[in-house]
Amino acid sequence: MDTGTGAASATKSLTVLNSWNVEKYARFVNEPSSASLVPQNSKTGSWKLYSSSPSGQIKLSLLESSHLMIYNGAVIYESFSLWNAKKWMKGITKGDSILFIHKINVESRRFRIKLAPDSGVSSLEMCHQCRTMLSTFITFKEISNTTLDSSFTECSQSMLAESSQSQLTATCPSPPMETGGSQLIDTRETTSHEQSSLLVDTNSLAKSLLQQSSFSLGRAYAETNLPTSQLGPFIRLCLCDPNFPNFVEKVEAELNKITS
Repeated sequence: MDTGTGAASATKSLTVLNSWNVEKYARFVNEPSSASLVPQNSKTGSWKLYSSSPSGQIKLSLLESSHLMIYNGAVIYESFSLWNAKKWMKGITKGDSILFIHKINVESRRFRIKLAPDSGVSSLEMCHQCRTMLSTFITFKEISNTTLDSSFTECSQSMLAESSQSQLTATCPSPPMETGGSQLIDTRETTSHEQSSLLVDTNSLAKSLLQQSSFSLGRAYAETNLPTSQLGPFIRLCLCDPNFPNFVEKVEAELNKITS
C-alpha cells in the first residue's frame, strides 16, 4: 500500500479509461500462526476492511496504460499492471462484489471490493460494467448472489489450488462485506506484521531502490509478474541504444525527487 501522493499524480498525468466508486474494500492480511494449531503449509489471517466516507471516496480506476488502481485520495490500496494478468490474477463476482485473487509463484493475496451505486445506476449494474471491462485482462467466475458468503472464500481457495504448482494453500474467514459485527476490523488497528508487508510509502520505496536505506520491502514486493527469462539480452540491447543512458539518468532523477 502506498501512503504517498502516488494515486493523485498517476490519475492526473495518465488517461483514465473508466472509474468506479467503491463502497467497501477489504484485503486479507496473512499472519503467523502457531505450528501446533495450523499445518506449516498453510496460512491464517484476517480481513482488514476500509469503507468510503463523506470525506473520502474509495475508487477503482482502469488507466489507458492497462493499469488497475484502487485508492482513496492519496492512499493507494492496490496497484497492478494488468500485462498478462490472465496468468496470475483471477476474479470472482457475486452480486455487487468482486473478489480478486493475485498469485505469483508461491505468493498469493486476495482483496475484495463492493461497488457503490452512482448517478442512479445500481451497484449491481456498476459491478457488471466493471467486470465486463476488466474481463479483457482478467478471467472471472460468477457465483449466485443467493449462495452463502462463505462460498466466496471456498471458491477462491479452489481457484488458488487449481493455479498453484505447490501445495501452499490459504485459509481465511469470509470477507466482511455484507455483515458487520466482530468480523469488522478497525482500520486504525495496524499490526507490525502488516506494517512490514503492506504499508510502504513512495519515499521509502524509492530510497530502497536507490539503496539509500536499509529499509526492507515486504513479501508483497518479493515477486514480479513481468517476464525476466530474457532480461539479460534485453538489458544488453538497451545498452546498445544511445538513448538509454539518458533515460536511466532521468529515472534516477525522478526517484531522487521523490526521496527529497
